[in-house]
Amino acid sequence: MHEPFTRGEPEIEVHIQGPTSQNNPRYGIDLSCSGANAYDYYKVFDQNAGFWEGRVMLFSAAEVADFNSKFSDGFHVLFWEDDDTSCVLRLDSDTLLGFLRSTAAASSSVAIKLVPKAPWYVVAGAFVAVFFESAGDWLKTNDDFVGAAVPQENAGYNYPGNTHVIMEGATLNGRATIVYR
Repeated sequence: MHEPFTRGEPEIEVHIQGPTSQNNPRYGIDLSCSGANAYDYYKVFDQNAGFWEGRVMLFSAAEVADFNSKFSDGFHVLFWEDDDTSCVLRLDSDTLLGFLRSTAAASSSVAIKLVPKAPWYVVAGAFVAVFFESAGDWLKTNDDFVGAAVPQENAGYNYPGNTHVIMEGATLNGRATIVYR
């Protein structure tokens, strides 16, 4: 989980990310965060071992509806090990773009996308890494990218009971069940 023992338990966070505006579809921002110190009670979970089981909200119905009213290219579900500031991503270089491009190349898909105008049907779509071409200050210091949620069939995996695998390039770092309600 990329966390040295001197830093204690890992602080796994799930971030929903997508474009900032219709005029600037190449710039990605953090739209939502779930983790041990999330700002929304429904988005709080604390993973301190290799596995966590439970239910946590990643993106509310209102957030999905608002996003879909502005964008049709979908949003991305990315897993991080947070080092310092809860729900604030930090990365010391532009390595995220490389991770995402290698994950897209390895699995032909990274994005979690909702079909526009369809209620809650999930489809896989090719990841548009250009969302992160111009990473802003929100993406600079030392958090560790764990992986992107990829539909497991796109990555060539089959874990009964799970819908997605968490991939960092071609490396499988975990699995998840993502349900839309």
